[in-house]
Order: sequence, then C-alpha cells, then structure tokens
Amino acid sequence: MNNRVRVLVALLAVLVVPGVFVLWEMSGWFTDDIPEFPPAIEGHVMYYDLTTRVIFGTPSGPVVAQTTDLIRHEVGPSNDGSIYAKSGAVEGEADVVEFENGEHAILLPGSIRHGLLYALRTRGRRVENDSDGRVSIAMFGRADDTIVLNELEYPKIVTFKDLVDPITVQRVTPETIEDLIGPGYSIERVEIEPGRGRNRYTDEIESLLPWLSEWPKNLALDGAVYRDSDALNQTANSLRIFSFIRKQ
Repeated sequence: MNNRVRVLVALLAVLVVPGVFVLWEMSGWFTDDIPEFPPAIEGHVMYYDLTTRVIFGTPSGPVVAQTTDLIRHEVGPSNDGSIYAKSGAVEGEADVVEFENGEHAILLPGSIRHGLLYALRTRGRRVENDSDGRVSIAMFGRADDTIVLNELEYPKIVTFKDLVDPITVQRVTPETIEDLIGPGYSIERVEIEPGRGRNRYTDEIESLLPWLSEWPKNLALDGAVYRDSDALNQTANSLRIFSFIRKQ
C-alpha cells in the first residue's frame, strides 16, 4: 500500500468512524440500563470516568476503597498513515480507608495503567489491532458494566508508617497486607466500572497527609528528582504529588 493510499485510509477512518459511532448511539442499540454511555467525544478525543473499587477483607467484614478517574482517550492518524489510540487518567484523587485497628490504606488514582482499554485486553478482546478504540469502548458499555481484575492488574495501594513522613510509604499488596495492616486483613476483590459525570474529589487525602500540598511537584516522596533503581525505598522513589491527586 503506497503512502497516498495510507493517508486516504487514515482520513476516511478519522472522518467516517465518528459519524458511524454517533449513528450507532442514535439507533438505540445502547441499552437503557447504561445511561452514561457513550463517552463524551470532542474531535478525536473521548472522555469517560473509570471507577476503581477495592474490597478489603477485615476481621469485622468487608471495607471498600473507591476512586474515580477521568480518562482521556485519543484516536487519530499516525505519520505512517495508520490509526493510533492512547488513553490515560487526567483527573482523580486517592481514597483513604481507615481500619478498625487504627491502620489505613490509600488507593491511588490513575493506577490502572491503560484504563478501560487495558481492562478490555485482559478480558480477551484484542483492541491492539482495532482501527478505532471507540468501537471497543462502545461494546464494553453495552455488554458489561463491571470488570473484576486479576492480581496482576491491581492498582497501587499504599500505607504510611508515619503519616507526617513521606519516606515511610509502603506498597500494600495481597502478599504484604497482613504484615503492614494486620492479621486477618486481605484484598478480596478489585473491580473497575466506566461511566460519566461521577464525583472525582473528596479532599480526604490532603486532610490525611498535611505535607502533600507543600511538597515540590518535581520531587519523589524520597526527595529524588529522578527514578533510581538503587533507591532504598522504591515505592517512595516512584511516587509524586500527582500520584495522590491530579487535576487538569
């Protein structure tokens, strides 16, 4: 396929597919029980909310942490004439859970790396070769409003040994939760759910971490400017302010 044909195909995909998507919506094929879909479309960019929900097991019963990210999903032509699709979280705030034993866990926003497209891959839908990610998102919105993640897909959950000292942050995983939180605690299930118009901010995290609003944006929690494979606390070295709260 020569360059002119590639460019023509790319232009047709960019111009025609959005129209087909709108007609699809107007046709009523989206069921009434999913009123939030399709995502908002602005040119070649779509926005949708992605809620991540973590159910913790505790000695007295389940406790839930929940964050909602605004996901920006962009579709467009590449220089070689093919179609690209990329997505990422642009807004969101960490959620804090305080357990009955006085310990806490913080579910970080934006830590489902590729948002809904990543989740679709994990369900066996190959969106890598999809000419337009809009179709996959539309299919998801019609077919199933919740995805349960496996352990390899879990978001970032952290805790601080000392809430006033950023360097004491530790990663909470199914393997470390009993050591960090206490016996009888577990991560029972993690699920994600797309939608529209959900609340993304509670201001809880800034109340819990008094240093957060003053921390330099360019520094990791261990004070480093760059990622360091030799850092004593890899979790602290990997996190910055936007790991806890991000706004456009």
